[in-house]
Amino acid sequence: MTKLFGFLKKKKVYEESDKSDSSAITAATGLSATHSAQNSTLKAAETFKKPESYSGNRKLYDSPSAKINAKKRAFENGQVTDPYTGKKLELRKADAKLKYGEKWDEHLAEADHITPLERVYNDSKRNPWLKNDDIKSIGNSDDNIEVVSRKINNAKRSRTNDEFYNDTEYLKDEGLNLTEEAKQLGIERGRASQHTIDRKKRITTAKNIVKTGHEAGKAAAKSSGEMAGAMSGITNMVAVIWKGCMQLSLFR
Repeated sequence: MTKLFGFLKKKKVYEESDKSDSSAITAATGLSATHSAQNSTLKAAETFKKPESYSGNRKLYDSPSAKINAKKRAFENGQVTDPYTGKKLELRKADAKLKYGEKWDEHLAEADHITPLERVYNDSKRNPWLKNDDIKSIGNSDDNIEVVSRKINNAKRSRTNDEFYNDTEYLKDEGLNLTEEAKQLGIERGRASQHTIDRKKRITTAKNIVKTGHEAGKAAAKSSGEMAGAMSGITNMVAVIWKGCMQLSLFR
């Protein structure tokens, strides 16, 4: 009988020890997964980090190749005219000067960002789910680049089409006597471009949120030995991802 009581006592000690070990393993696993999720969050923050201002960072968002390709495509079908002045455009500066002399800037083809890159940046800098490369890709998409004369492009600068084509006095000062139809065309193209850019930003934002959550989940699961522990870490990321999803309504 004494031996039996001794055995039962040892069994109870072993069971309590096993429970203690199991709890320790689960806690350690959950902590590991949590740290992994936190690391994923910090990594994501670095990935989506953007400069505080556009000034001095144009090269980060501009794409010379996108503008060159836009001009090449425009001239593939032959003669190109400025959509707002109706004047013939030349692909090469030398040809424009040779044919039109001092008025060469009215005939040299240049690629214009319909919605200025600075505006695309300003509208995106507070979005925590858009990377610099995303802003660059969206800002330099085919939907946001059109071929116009150098004179139009230089005068417009960082204005939106709405701001530019609605400012009759400024157009006059720049020597641009545009018809009302031309102005309206510019305004409509500007609004269409902005609509497309907003849509692309929403889609890209959603994709980045899902991708970031997926990668964080994998990292948490990989670093943990038990699924229960992994879920402890992943839960932390779910809250972050859900918050990101709710923020989508701010960028429509």
